[in-house]
Amino acid sequence: MRYGKIIVLAALLGMTACKNEQKGQDVTQTGEKTVEKTEVAEKNVVRKRISTAADFSYITNLGSVDIIYTQGDYNLEAEGDSVTLNFLKTEIDSHLLTVTVHTDNNTDLNQYGNTSNIKLYVSCPELRCVSICGNGSFTSKGPWNAEQLQFGGMGTGELNVEQVECQKCDIQTNDVGKITFGELKAKDVMLLSYGSADIDLNILADSLMVLNEGKQHLHLKGNVQTAIIKRQDDPNLVNELNVLPYKKK
Repeated sequence: MRYGKIIVLAALLGMTACKNEQKGQDVTQTGEKTVEKTEVAEKNVVRKRISTAADFSYITNLGSVDIIYTQGDYNLEAEGDSVTLNFLKTEIDSHLLTVTVHTDNNTDLNQYGNTSNIKLYVSCPELRCVSICGNGSFTSKGPWNAEQLQFGGMGTGELNVEQVECQKCDIQTNDVGKITFGELKAKDVMLLSYGSADIDLNILADSLMVLNEGKQHLHLKGNVQTAIIKRQDDPNLVNELNVLPYKKK
């Protein structure tokens, strides 16, 4: 891998939109009523299916929604209280699914304060890119296979990947959220961190490159054939990698 081949996620994921969304407040006024997490918990929890009129292979979470992904046929289902769920916005444009929670006056609901208590269950056959730009989260469940994958974090949200196998994986973070990969199997893995996130990666890869530029807490484990870590003397780095040849199954 070469430094020149680092894929900047800003153009692909619309990081400009992420920055604009950061203007949200901890709580949002809906008319004269303040919507808070304590009120949300008292509402009836419902689950509904959302029609998907177009295909998508990219996801950007701009708000406080918790996204749960499984690989499969296209499907969107939302779960939350009957009031807040009305503010959920999902848009698909140019294969990009954008998720946020907006009130009637087009302001984000609890983006950087309490969460919206909305879960969005997402399925698609080929998810290539995920970005988190608020305090919502993204969690994958079950096995996930792809050719190339990109992950971007800009905010306080969490990224949790249970099990994924791909040829190339790029992870870029400029946030303070938690990033966990239970099992990441790939030919090439690139991690670029500018923030102070807690990052825990279990890797099986041919090559690994880590550019740990921030104040992140980084835990690396697994088996790789080659590893390049820019700041190996980083006091916040726990390196338990085994650098040795292996054979893929």
